[in-house]
Amino acid sequence: MRCRICGGAVGSSLILQELMYGTREEFEYWRCELCGSLQIGVVPDDLSRHYPPDYYSFKTKGLGLRRTSWLVLAGSAHRFGRHLLRSQDKLWDVLSLLPPSGGR
Repeated sequence: MRCRICGGAVGSSLILQELMYGTREEFEYWRCELCGSLQIGVVPDDLSRHYPPDYYSFKTKGLGLRRTSWLVLAGSAHRFGRHLLRSQDKLWDVLSLLPPSGGR
């Protein structure tokens, strides 16, 4: 399988169960070793069966700009941190830019 996000071809498969609605239906997912994304292996033909009308993402009320901004920043920081940890050289380059202990 190839990653739908970065195109990587190295990853691992895992079987996960649906738990939100209690059907416990099993789906195969694939985790990309290159970018860390987790994605379903085969997208079901009829997604409406898995996302009923009351599904939380279908709600019209938004999260608000502040909440959305924090979610985007947290996700970006997580991906950036994972990328840095893959290469210790890059990590030490960034850490050398931090102020000494006790700095503000």
